[in-house]
Amino acid sequence: MSISAFQEKIKKGGCAQIVLGASAFVMFVSMFYSCNRAGSAGGQKEKNDVAITVGSVPVYEGEIQEALANAQRSQGGPDLDKSPADEARDIFYALRSLIDAAATVQVAKEKKIEFSDEAITKAYQASMEQQMMQIRLQMMMGKQIKPDATDADFEVEFKKMTGGKSIADIKKEDLAKFKSKLGDSAARELMIRQFGRQLLVDSLGSTEKISDEELKKSFQDVTVKRILIPIKTPDAEKKAQEALAAIKSGTPFETVMERYSEELAPKDKKKSEVTSLINQRTIDTEGSYKDLRGLANGQVSGVIKMNDGFSIYKVVGVATKLPADFEKTKETYRKNIQNTNAQTVASKLIETAVEKAEWKDKAAKLVYDYQKLTQDPKMTSDPRSLEEKLRVIAKEAKGLQGEKSANRLATLAWYLAIQQIYVTPGVDKVALGEEKVSSTLAVLQHTESQAMRLELAEIFTQQKKFAEAGDQITLALKNLRKYDTAGDVTFRDLSARFLKVKSEGNLPTEKTKDFEDAQARWKEDKAMEEKFAAEAKAAEEERKKQDAEAAKKAAEEDAKKKPAGTAPTTGSTTPPPATSGALPGLPGGPPAAPAGAKK
Repeated sequence: MSISAFQEKIKKGGCAQIVLGASAFVMFVSMFYSCNRAGSAGGQKEKNDVAITVGSVPVYEGEIQEALANAQRSQGGPDLDKSPADEARDIFYALRSLIDAAATVQVAKEKKIEFSDEAITKAYQASMEQQMMQIRLQMMMGKQIKPDATDADFEVEFKKMTGGKSIADIKKEDLAKFKSKLGDSAARELMIRQFGRQLLVDSLGSTEKISDEELKKSFQDVTVKRILIPIKTPDAEKKAQEALAAIKSGTPFETVMERYSEELAPKDKKKSEVTSLINQRTIDTEGSYKDLRGLANGQVSGVIKMNDGFSIYKVVGVATKLPADFEKTKETYRKNIQNTNAQTVASKLIETAVEKAEWKDKAAKLVYDYQKLTQDPKMTSDPRSLEEKLRVIAKEAKGLQGEKSANRLATLAWYLAIQQIYVTPGVDKVALGEEKVSSTLAVLQHTESQAMRLELAEIFTQQKKFAEAGDQITLALKNLRKYDTAGDVTFRDLSARFLKVKSEGNLPTEKTKDFEDAQARWKEDKAMEEKFAAEAKAAEEERKKQDAEAAKKAAEEDAKKKPAGTAPTTGSTTPPPATSGALPGLPGGPPAAPAGAKK
C-alpha cells in the first residue's frame, strides 16, 4: 500500500481495516523493487525507450508512465471525468519532476559532488518524518485523532492500522530495507534522484562562508518610496522613463510620485507619503532589485521592470535591528542563510540543466511545452505571441498523427493547442473550424467527454451536418454512467437535444433507432442500479439487525454465566442484599456507617 492510498483510507474512515506493511508508508520505497523501472532487476532499458536525456542522465518512458500512475493513485485512482486540460497539467508536473530529478544528478556530476551514504540516509529519514506528519494530519482530518492529540494518542491509533507495530518499529524496518539498497548502483541513483535537490543544497551550503558582518546585514531593512506604472497602462515603460527624466531634471521625487505613480495610497495618506520596507538580503539576492544595491539614503534607482509594472525607487532610510538572542543563536541564523543561498544557487543550476534537456519523445515534449506556455504570465499577457507558439505546437502535433509514434500525448497537445488558439481574441474561428473538429474527434478516441460531444453536435448542427450531430448526442448518451438525479437531468437534456436535431435535419431511421436503443439501455441500467442499491440497503439493514440480535444474545449468555448475587452490569442501580462476611460499604455488604456514628 502506498502512502497516498493509506492516506485516502484514513480520509474515508477505513482505519480499522488497514494493515500497514513495513515498507508501506514511504511512497517511493516500491521503486527499488519494480521490474518496470530503468536499471531495475529487469535489466537496462534499450536506447529507444529513453524519452528524455539531461546531459548524460536518461529519463525512460517507463518512468514517465509510472509517474503518471503514481499521480493517479495519489488522487484515488483514474479520474474518468478529468478534462484534457487537467490531464495535460498532471502530465506536465510528472514530467517536470522527472526532469528536475535527472537535472539534479547531472549538476552533481558536473560539480563533482559525491553524496555519502550518511547524507542519503539523513535525507531519507527527513522524508520519513514528513510522511509521518502527513499521516498524522490525515488522521486529524479523518477524525481518528483530535487536533490536540498527544504523541501517545497518535501512537495508539497508528498501531491499530499496522497490526500492532509502533512508529519506531516501522521506521526501523523501513530504514533497514533502505540501507540494504545503498550498495545497488541503480537503486542508489534512484535514491539520489528522489533526494537530490536537498542533497545538492546541503552540499552547496556547507561550502559557503558567511562572516558576522554579512550576517548582521541580513537584519538590515531599507525603507523606500516607489513610483509605479502598472504593466497594463498604455505606454507604461515610456511614462516611467518620463517620470525618471523629471526627477533627473531636478523635480522632487515626491512631486513626480504624486503626478505619475498609479499605486493606491491609504485614505489617510498622500501617495508621496507611502513607504515600504525591503530586507537587504532580498535586495542582494533577487535580480529584480539589483538596481537598488549600493544606493545610499536619498538616492534614486533607474526604471525597473517588475511583475506588477515599471518602478522607480527612492531610498529614504536604512536600519539594522538585531534579534535580542543574536549572539546566542547566530550560528542558526548563519545556517539558515547558507541554506537559502544554496537553494537559490541549486535552483539556477538545475534550471540551466533542464533547459538543455534533449527530448526523444516528441509527443511528451509538445504537451510539456503547451502547459509551460499557457501557465507563463508573460505569455498569457501577450496573446499574439502565445498564439504564434501554439500554432507551432498544433502543427507539429498534427504532423505526428499519421506516424507510428502518434499517441495519446500527441493528440492531446494538438487538441489543446487548437482549443487555446480558438479562444484567442480576434482569431478567425471559421478558418480554424475544421481543425477544431478534427482535433476534438481525435482526442475523443483516447478519452470520453460529454461536453466535447455536445460541442461537436452544436458545430455540426450549425454546419447543417445533422446526422453527425445526432451521432455525437447518441455517443454522449451511450457513455452516460450516472443514474442519480443529475443523471436524470442529463438524460432528459440529451433526449431533448436529439429531438431538436431530428426535427431540424430529418434524420435517417437507423439514426433514430440507434438513439432510442441507447435510451432503452440507459433506463435498463438505471433500473438495475436502483435494484442493486435497494438490495445493498436491505442487506445493510439485515446486518445491523443481526448484529443487534447477536449483541443481545451475547449479553444474555454473559448474564447467565455470572454467579447468583452478582450485580447486574446494566439496568437497576439498587444494591443487592448484604451477605455475611462482606466488607462494609462494598457491594454485597452492609452500608458503611455515617461518619461519627457508634459502631
